[in-house]
Amino acid sequence: MTSSSPTTTAERQSGVARARDYCRRSAVPYLATLIVSYMLAFQFNYLGGVLETDALVFKGQSPGIYVPLLLFPVAAALWLLYAGRPAKGWVLGFLGLLAFAWVVHLTITMAHGDMYTHAIWLYLPTLAMIALKSPGRADAWTAVVVVAWTAATLLVVTRLLEIVGWVPMFKIPDLSATEWEKQNYWLPFSGYLGLNGRWPGPFGFNDKTGFMSAIIVIVAVQRWRWSSLLLGAIGLLGVMLTGGRGPYLAVLTGLGVLLLFSPRVPLVSRIPAWLRLSAVGAGAVALAGYFAFFTTAGVTGRGAIWAGFLDLWQTSPFIGAGQSAIWQADGIVGAAMDAHSLYVQELTEYGIVGAIVQYGAVAVGLALALRSAARGWPGPLAIVVAYLLAGVTNLLHDGWIAHSAYTLLVIAAVLSAAGGTRQQHGQPVSDPSSEHTPSISEAPRSTP
Repeated sequence: MTSSSPTTTAERQSGVARARDYCRRSAVPYLATLIVSYMLAFQFNYLGGVLETDALVFKGQSPGIYVPLLLFPVAAALWLLYAGRPAKGWVLGFLGLLAFAWVVHLTITMAHGDMYTHAIWLYLPTLAMIALKSPGRADAWTAVVVVAWTAATLLVVTRLLEIVGWVPMFKIPDLSATEWEKQNYWLPFSGYLGLNGRWPGPFGFNDKTGFMSAIIVIVAVQRWRWSSLLLGAIGLLGVMLTGGRGPYLAVLTGLGVLLLFSPRVPLVSRIPAWLRLSAVGAGAVALAGYFAFFTTAGVTGRGAIWAGFLDLWQTSPFIGAGQSAIWQADGIVGAAMDAHSLYVQELTEYGIVGAIVQYGAVAVGLALALRSAARGWPGPLAIVVAYLLAGVTNLLHDGWIAHSAYTLLVIAAVLSAAGGTRQQHGQPVSDPSSEHTPSISEAPRSTP
């Protein structure tokens, strides 16, 4: 046997030292690990479903539960290495309101006797980590970019595995449903790439995969690099393969926000910020109304589903009817299982109390993103608005009582927005993608 040369050993030690130093001065490793863990949970859930195997079930728990639990210690170790500072001001208030909303939701869940998974116990520790060592705007945005590339990789790998036949694609047993999809959705790739109808993708369902694809497009356009051409093409292809109206709405509104507030568009930049903000609000409401009530509610049956859920909500308007009541309900509510809308689901399950505290917290994050966009950094607002509008007609995740890739993406976007609002003492901010991560000796000693 031959031992490693001194040069090789020194290089390895130097590489480890550089990695450790990067983890000390950057929040990207721990924040990206937190978000990616939930994306991998999606992927393993998908594989278990299409392969029809219990091999990925661990002690009765699905990957969606145990993968984030197993990777949380990894994120915690990276967090311990990070030499960050506590959150302050509005960021701390935003995180505190999210924590309060979680307590309210858990209390209502207990009052209803609803079931929950052990993944909910990661919610407060995750918020505490972010609050005690809060990422700056550049780190938060870099984590979002890492997530976008991870999502793009999962999309490509999943589709390639399906094309070569190593993994079967999820198929709807009722072929008439597939034909209905072809008649009611724009599916330019149906019949190509081995597809028949809409592609469910690796994130659990068409609209969930489509929304993540929309985020990829938004991040690609905001970054504006040569590599963004590849990233954007993958995201756009994902949106078209899944064919959902919600993802198309997310892309349209996200790109509209970037156009209205990007410093790269001088002509638009001359329009007063308040007028552009008003245009975003009015346009979002108009698009959401059009998609929800004219192209979605009647065609997909959501109108009847929403009416049934709202009838159930009226049986307990303040704290909601609970998840158990939804599952046990007769008629269209019990058949649908979920409201196909984040907001109708929230109201039905947790009532007025739950909806006010949860979306009151989200409103604070939206306000931070609006202020950041007005000062020249629109990326976070594009993500937050895309999420809020996609949720009108889709249940992207099971509420905010447990984290998901989507909730953590919103939080990361708000962290980046809040960091941007304090730059240059109110002067226009630059794209944090162009900022370098300082060495540990010059790292800023305060965070948003």
